[in-house]
Amino acid sequence: MSKINYKKTLSAKYALSLFEYAFLGADRSSGIDEASLLTISENIRFLQYLLSTNKEIQILIENPAYPVDLKLNLLVSFIPNINAITKAFLQILGERNHLSYLLSIIEEYNLLFNNLNNIQTIKIISRVPVESADKINLQNAIETYLNNKIANDTKLVNSSKPAKLVFDYLIDDNILGGLVIVQGFTKIDMSVKYKIQEFLKIL
Repeated sequence: MSKINYKKTLSAKYALSLFEYAFLGADRSSGIDEASLLTISENIRFLQYLLSTNKEIQILIENPAYPVDLKLNLLVSFIPNINAITKAFLQILGERNHLSYLLSIIEEYNLLFNNLNNIQTIKIISRVPVESADKINLQNAIETYLNNKIANDTKLVNSSKPAKLVFDYLIDDNILGGLVIVQGFTKIDMSVKYKIQEFLKIL
C-alpha cells in the first residue's frame, strides 16, 4: 500500500471512530448531550479552518522533530470551548504520532458529517481573505445559481430535500489572485494563475 493510500485509509478509520462515537450512538453510556455534539463539530470545523489558513501551524504540526506535548498544548490553546472528547481524540493522535494526519482526518470526518446532515460544502480558495461584503455577494450568487439549476432540472426538482450549503474560505499562497471554487468533484478555477496558464497554451 502506498504512503498516500495508507494515510487516507488510516485517516478514514480515525474519522469514522470519532463520528460513530459522537453521532451514531456507539457509546451512549457516557451520556453525551446535543450541546456536546454541537461543540465537537464546532471544534472540528475550527481546526480545519486553523490548519487550512495558517501554514506555519500546519507545518509545525506535521514536523516530527517538534515535541508532541507542545503540539497538543498549542492546538488546545487555540480551540475555543474545546470539548473533552475532542481533546481526548487529539491526545490519542499525539500518543500514536498521527497528529500529522489531522487535516486529512478532518476532511474524512466532514464527509461523514455532511452526508448525515445533507450538507454540501463549497470551498472558496483565495490568496488573501475575502471581505465580508464580498462573501455575502458570492454566497448569494452561488445559492441563486444552484436554486435555478434545481428548478430547471427535472431530475432534481423532485429530490426529497435540498442540501444545506456551508461555505469554507481557505487561503492558498499559490494563487496569484482571483478565486478557486470547489464543490465535491466540481472545480471552477477563476484564479489569475489559471488564466495565465491558459493564455500561455495559445502562445
